Amino acid sequence: MRAINDSVLLQQLKDLPIAAQSAFAQACAIRIGGIGDEPLPETANRLRATALKIASDFIQHGQIDRLAVRRVIQEFENLAELDDDRVASAAYVIRHIESEDPQEAIWAARRAHDAVDLLAQQDVEEFGPDSERALLAHQLVDSELECQALDLSLLQKSLDSAWEIARRAKPYIRSNKI
Repeated sequence: MRAINDSVLLQQLKDLPIAAQSAFAQACAIRIGGIGDEPLPETANRLRATALKIASDFIQHGQIDRLAVRRVIQEFENLAELDDDRVASAAYVIRHIESEDPQEAIWAARRAHDAVDLLAQQDVEEFGPDSERALLAHQLVDSELECQALDLSLLQKSLDSAWEIARRAKPYIRSNKI
């Protein structure tokens, strides 16, 4: 059973180049893009796609259009759905590219965890002292945390894998039930 440890994750990410940090954050945002109680409005989906495209181009080519990044960040800040984990994770991805602060990548990972945790809560009948342990052991939560650990491990072994990490990430299937 895995758990998120922000201080360990921060140290691991600090040891990686910005493009690798971004690949990690992108993979988290991509995986949760298809889950949730309701589909996102087209505006939110378009903005998520734009942010992830800019981030993908960054890890492929190493350059970004800072004005485009700033414009996308502004659009996120004005978006009503910013509290949705799927939207917030993509916002953290693009903010990471602008700031180069690994904490933004951690927040993308945290929002991915929160999204799968919220779905896992639907399978918990009664909340009590053992609920947190049950949620961490839940298949979807465990799978997301394992994906995050695997992504980091691959990035630490080979910086050439940054593009592959982001490219191979697949969204979970949209579902209220896991």
